[in-house]
Amino acid sequence: MKKYQKIPEWPQIRRRYSDFWKGTWPADRLLMQVQNLDKVPAVAPAWMADKAFLEKKYRNPDLFFKLIDYRRSLWQWHGDLFHYRIPSYAPNSLPLYLGSRVYFGTSVWQEPLLKSIEESDKINFESSNTFWQEHLETVDYFIEKCQGIELLGMTDFGGPMDWLGCFLGPEQLCLDVRSHPEKVQSFANRLGEIFCQLWDIVYGKISSHFDGSCNWLPMWAEGRLAVLQDDLAILLSPEIYRDVFGPVIRKIARHFEKVLFHFHSGALHQLDNLISIPEIEVIHFGIDPNAYPITSYLPHLSRIQAAGKGLFISVLAPADVPALIKGLDPRRMLLLVTAPDEESSRKLLEDSVIWTQRRVNQMAEEKQDA
Repeated sequence: MKKYQKIPEWPQIRRRYSDFWKGTWPADRLLMQVQNLDKVPAVAPAWMADKAFLEKKYRNPDLFFKLIDYRRSLWQWHGDLFHYRIPSYAPNSLPLYLGSRVYFGTSVWQEPLLKSIEESDKINFESSNTFWQEHLETVDYFIEKCQGIELLGMTDFGGPMDWLGCFLGPEQLCLDVRSHPEKVQSFANRLGEIFCQLWDIVYGKISSHFDGSCNWLPMWAEGRLAVLQDDLAILLSPEIYRDVFGPVIRKIARHFEKVLFHFHSGALHQLDNLISIPEIEVIHFGIDPNAYPITSYLPHLSRIQAAGKGLFISVLAPADVPALIKGLDPRRMLLLVTAPDEESSRKLLEDSVIWTQRRVNQMAEEKQDA
């Protein structure tokens, strides 16, 4: 087991995550990550807002490392929220390494490159791709800076429907799925194979220096943990998504030891599809802006657990926590909560011990009575 200066409690935290994946309950409380903004926020260096650094602060490994340092300095982390970082600056980054059109601003985004699925043969991976070579340099730099200090997570590569959305644009993708579903699936499968190839390269660099694997989502597991997503699945009917992208997800997932799927509350119509995929072990339930109160999703969250899958819910307010523990099984559940201050964060963790043990005892009594 590795040791990290910024995670002195790593042996305990590591055991709790291992228990989560094994389906055994940590003895005190459910897994809970709590964060709050620091009372005295750090002052951002002037270069971070300088237009001359708009692109450089992402593409230069040293500047990107310092950018993450600043952003992380604004927060205090508690409970099972461990110190980590990832070496990629763009979400859904696989298209970046395959020639997509990239734009740098206050964030990083990609514009459509293809007019239709008929042009998909234009997309191929070349190891000489500038962004891929820069990424490998960033990975090496981050390994050197992070080993023995904190965990280094995997690249945020994204997921199949989102990859196609980058290359085609959401509107054209929807048209092509209706007109040429077999070509869309073939392209998605090909991108999935490239994803697995590039994931293995990055993991091969990182794995000998760090314990297990994590990703942009703060979930840790022993071995090869993949985080998949398909945010654009919200655009398709359950039947079309199941038939076109379901087989792609399964094929990709078989490449890994463990798979967590990042899911949005706005795509509830796809929940049955994800539950039915046996290779997905944990579902991350992300709460969208302007969503209903979290308690209104309790039936859906219960179905995830009833299917034998772990549940990761974010981002919550402290007031959401008691109802979730009371209404669900806390033994294979991870919550990420944002509290208003450090005192509230610590109190929430203390209270969660009582709530968890009360709920587990109640479940034991219900099982005995049945």
